[in-house]
Amino acid sequence: MRKEHKKLSDQVAELTLELKSIKDDCDTLRRGLCSKVNTLAKTIGKNSA
Repeated sequence: MRKEHKKLSDQVAELTLELKSIKDDCDTLRRGLCSKVNTLAKTIGKNSA
């Protein structure tokens, strides 16, 4: 039982790190997308005026 607990504990630690990495990737993508949308909005605004 103790070996199984250690194995599951290790698995939780690995999955926690993987989740953090995925969250970081999502944040990076969100910032990049927001930047592109802002640039597009400024460009459209300049062309419409």
